[in-house]
Amino acid sequence: RTRSFGSGEQASRAPAAVYEYPAFGQLRERFFRALNGMAINQLNAYWARLRFSGEVLPPRELADSTAMQLAVSRDPSAIGYVDAIFLNSAVKVVLRLRE
Repeated sequence: RTRSFGSGEQASRAPAAVYEYPAFGQLRERFFRALNGMAINQLNAYWARLRFSGEVLPPRELADSTAMQLAVSRDPSAIGYVDAIFLNSAVKVVLRLRE
């Protein structure tokens, strides 16, 4: 629910660039089940409500882990997720989930 990164008085208040996988992707389903216990249909319904309300735009969808790492590594205000087997030194891990 946080829309920018940083802390303290000198924090950057630029909006966070949030990246996601396609709506019915297997990694997306595994990630959100581990993160908050939501099934993919619950998650998609949640985003549909938010989209309809006009409160927020959903995260930008990227096709695969290569695209995710590239997008996140190029933008310091970006955040996304990848399977641990695809991690490299171009991105910083801020949370590691266990299934």
